[in-house]
Amino acid sequence: MRSKIVTLLCALASLGSTAQGAATTVSPGCGTVPADIVFLLDSSGSVGSSNFQKQKDFVAKFANSFDIGPRNVQIGVTTFSSTVHNQFNMNKYSSKAPLVHAINAIPYNAGSTHTDTAIDYITGHSFTPAAGDRDHVANILIVMTDGQSNNKPATLAAATKLHAKNIKVFGIGIGNGIDRGELEHIATDNKHVFTVSNFDALTTLQAELKKTACEIDGAWSRWGFWSPCSNTCGGGTHYRERTCSNPPPANGGKACTGANRETGTCNTKACPTIPPTTTTPKPRTTHAPTTPIPGCGVVPADIVFILDSSGSVGNANFQKMLQFVRTTSQGFDISPNGTEVSVVTFSDKPHLEFHLNKYHDKNSVLNAISNVHYITGGTNTADAIKYARETSFTSANGARPNSAKIAIVITDGKSNSAGATANEASRLRNDGVTVFSIGVGAGPKTSELNAMATDPDNQHVFVVNNFDALTQIKSTLQQKACEVKATLAPAPQAQAGCGAKADVVFLLDSSGSVGSSNFNKMLHFVQNVSDTFAIGPNDVQVGVDTFSTGHKTEFNMGAHLTKPSLLSAIGNIKYHSGSTHTGQAINYMHTTSFTSAAGHRPNVPKIGIVVTDGNSNNRQLTIAEAAAARKDGITMFALGVGHGINSAELNAIASDPDSQYAFRADNFDALSSLKNLLSTKACEVSKPHPNATAPKDCGAGS
Repeated sequence: MRSKIVTLLCALASLGSTAQGAATTVSPGCGTVPADIVFLLDSSGSVGSSNFQKQKDFVAKFANSFDIGPRNVQIGVTTFSSTVHNQFNMNKYSSKAPLVHAINAIPYNAGSTHTDTAIDYITGHSFTPAAGDRDHVANILIVMTDGQSNNKPATLAAATKLHAKNIKVFGIGIGNGIDRGELEHIATDNKHVFTVSNFDALTTLQAELKKTACEIDGAWSRWGFWSPCSNTCGGGTHYRERTCSNPPPANGGKACTGANRETGTCNTKACPTIPPTTTTPKPRTTHAPTTPIPGCGVVPADIVFILDSSGSVGNANFQKMLQFVRTTSQGFDISPNGTEVSVVTFSDKPHLEFHLNKYHDKNSVLNAISNVHYITGGTNTADAIKYARETSFTSANGARPNSAKIAIVITDGKSNSAGATANEASRLRNDGVTVFSIGVGAGPKTSELNAMATDPDNQHVFVVNNFDALTQIKSTLQQKACEVKATLAPAPQAQAGCGAKADVVFLLDSSGSVGSSNFNKMLHFVQNVSDTFAIGPNDVQVGVDTFSTGHKTEFNMGAHLTKPSLLSAIGNIKYHSGSTHTGQAINYMHTTSFTSAAGHRPNVPKIGIVVTDGNSNNRQLTIAEAAAARKDGITMFALGVGHGINSAELNAIASDPDSQYAFRADNFDALSSLKNLLSTKACEVSKPHPNATAPKDCGAGS
């Protein structure tokens, strides 16, 4: 995506082979668009101390002409001669004065011209998150040299690898000793090359270099989904749209070329023939098809806007966000049988503005949006999404059965906890809510936006350069919201115990083959399953053990007797790598975790749930310990993840593999698909008595 953000140096033809020419006019907005820029400065012996200072003067003046900061332009500097010296990374200085001071303090280190080594360093180190590289921000490298490299073939090879990184490269050649062909190969192309006769002439490059670095050509977003077909048979039409927002053009950049809407045919199959009758049929009236507009409101929709009100937004930009919400809402049929809208803002904590059932006509909704107040603070996105799930999308607050459920999150920065935000978004999606995420500026991380959204590849994620650019995505967002299908009301959640009680212990594989990322997905799965239970001292109690080379109690069944406390405790479990000593862990769970000291209640069903991604270190011991646990009345579930598991061992752990007490998932992301089935089976285990049948609301899959 970065390669689409900035078009560089397209105006060099007017300069010829030198920087001489008419004065260049720079756009007034130039220098405000975020960019990640690294200067690579030649410090070889042929440059000399005096000319090296002129290079630094050039860089300092260039930096002075931009808005510097973590949400604006970032600049780093690396020098090279016989060796490479990284002077400072892009994220070292977040304001202009210390940056310029650091540039002026760069020392001169004479030597040979090992350009290849320098470019290799840039490729591997300079444009990385650790060095300050930001998602969806243009990467720009400016190479300045006064001569040919010591090893031209190696330099050309290094430049080829550099270009694979989607970094726009300027090449600035100084004096008569340069190799123009080499410089053109280093640069993105020959239009990205500047040459000047000497170091004093560098000042003539300033305006043109800045102008071409600022120009942003617009690029199309992906096509949206097709709209509903105008006819159900006999031939109809539908359309899809895209917007010039990836990015929008800025500072004299070119607008997108081509159409923003594409129309096609659909449902071309002939309509069924009406059978002949003995009487003359009444004339049939054919109504002209209605083509839905973006945000058409074809089906009822419940839409909750979740708006970032943190300190980095500022009141002026917050008002632009509200205007975007207003104009987007105007495209919907606001009514009790059409679209209902709610607004939640968040900073350190969520703030309810109004629920779905507060206003039922468009004017009332638009007025309410206009009256939303800006509240500064941190960026606690996770709690805002949790609030929407637990409070906004409930029948008590206006969520309607069989309506499309849509959450639209707009943020300008990273959340306080990316992991918690992803977990809460996943739980919201699992409740049948389609989530759109909109990132504004350089602050939000693409990975976090993708983790929130329902389908990042189908335009449920939007990124714009600034709050003014929000208008560019309005029609596509409306269309995508229109395409969200209404779903049936979610199946009743499994209440393990089905009116009775159960003591449940999860035994989680924390071995080295799992890895920290997958372990967190495992924890999220445990949270989702636990969330389907009625938690309490008279309902279901949950404990968690983990194992690798050793084993440990994370918390006993009696430790967390409310659902919020339990889910929070699960989320705080740490990953510890090691081997897969499953047998010893099952023994520990059997003899320690299912005891009265650990919270087990007499005459309450005992359920052990083992989740593992591989074979145990001692299969015979594992099978024997599982058998002992079952003999002691523990119903054993076994969940195997990935292709490293042994099916025979998994079946031997489980109480009844033929009744799906042994489960398999291709990977940790697929664990979520087992939630309802596992909950239902756990519910069946804890029936009030052996001859009882599970109530209809026993499991989510019933």
